[in-house]
Amino acid sequence: MSRRSKRKLNCKFCQTKAEFMKLYNDFFCPSCLRFQNESSVTDPKLLPVFKLKKYKFTAQKYAYFIYSEIDSKIGSCERRDLSKYLGKKDYNIRYVFLNEADRIVASVDGRTLNALKDSDASWKVYDYGRHYRGEIKLISETDSWQILDSNHNIIGVRDPQDSKTALETARQFTIIDANDSEKILFQITRKAAGFILQMVSSDFDPHLAWATVIGIHRKYYL
Repeated sequence: MSRRSKRKLNCKFCQTKAEFMKLYNDFFCPSCLRFQNESSVTDPKLLPVFKLKKYKFTAQKYAYFIYSEIDSKIGSCERRDLSKYLGKKDYNIRYVFLNEADRIVASVDGRTLNALKDSDASWKVYDYGRHYRGEIKLISETDSWQILDSNHNIIGVRDPQDSKTALETARQFTIIDANDSEKILFQITRKAAGFILQMVSSDFDPHLAWATVIGIHRKYYL
């Protein structure tokens, strides 16, 4: 066991004892449920990495790599199982987005039951200060997706004109404004080994678009 894993550490957010998770090389606080590699900022601004118009996500079972339009790696995402600290019905799977310096810049909380193909699912989205940004929801019976803001208002839905045939279900996703069907917010296209995310609306929160990529992959391709 490494010296780092033996070291005791008080959580920088709530001062409770944090536990070292060797698998993720980070300390996790079972009290406030935060990793110590997260930021404590109280009024975060949109980070430059979220201001691009186009992203490429390469998808593996438990990890993702994120590239710019010119194929420059700008970050990654990894799945962390927190079920040791949370009940089965809680959001016990966390997807953390890391920049090139391995700092957490955003996170998405989901449930293990999301793996069930015929169940509803939801993912809660947070920025790098662990501030709640909104939620991604899938209504399984109708195969419909909803995007909610931090006030729980539905602000985006999947375009009903998207193909619904079995082989094309997740090939093309167009998310439109819930109150204006002519306004496209973003599009996700399935490509070999991953996805292309194209931001269309300049005023839509990209944290929610990134989280939708995770949701699509978990529900249709695993």
